[in-house]
Amino acid sequence: MKTSLLKPGQHLLSAAVNAADCLTAKTGKPPRLKKIAKVLGIKKKALKVVIPDRNYLLCVMADTALQRLLHMITQEIAASSPCSPVRQLEAVAEAYIEWARLYPHEFYTLAQMPAALFQANPHLLRYEESIHEMVIKMFTRAQDEGYLAPDEDLAKLRAISHTYLYGIISKMMLSDLNRWTPGFNDPNTARAAVQMFNARFFRKQQ
Repeated sequence: MKTSLLKPGQHLLSAAVNAADCLTAKTGKPPRLKKIAKVLGIKKKALKVVIPDRNYLLCVMADTALQRLLHMITQEIAASSPCSPVRQLEAVAEAYIEWARLYPHEFYTLAQMPAALFQANPHLLRYEESIHEMVIKMFTRAQDEGYLAPDEDLAKLRAISHTYLYGIISKMMLSDLNRWTPGFNDPNTARAAVQMFNARFFRKQQ
């Protein structure tokens, strides 16, 4: 008979999410419920009382990841204020890079989550919208202060910026950045790439 690895007083849901995080960190992929139950030393049927299916698990893991990301972004912005909107945008990107470096399993969870599943979850959408609205406000301030042209498409710029940052972080996670910049580690190269991107896009208009 298996001995449960649950700690005394630990809630099954939190234990399952912690186990899923650890397994994702090892494999790069969110685990099946059967594997989580095995790690916890319980039957899959018992686990399904709190996590009915893998989609539910993905949503819980994504919720935790986005909460942490938003918290880190808020902290980074607060630490860099008062500053220009361009510096604030760099703070957002730096928080994103640091979050992915510290919690790669959370980055992988969000990256591999089916779009339809994400979009059907109002909690996840609210976190995403909070970040998007924050960035748009920074873009608007940058535009008002002359760093962007008056007719710049801010929604499109947000999409381009996110795609660029996502690509940079993805290469960082693969340890595939420092070979292009000898002498620098991957996180520092990622930050330098963001600064270069901002220097090209955000310039005081003449």
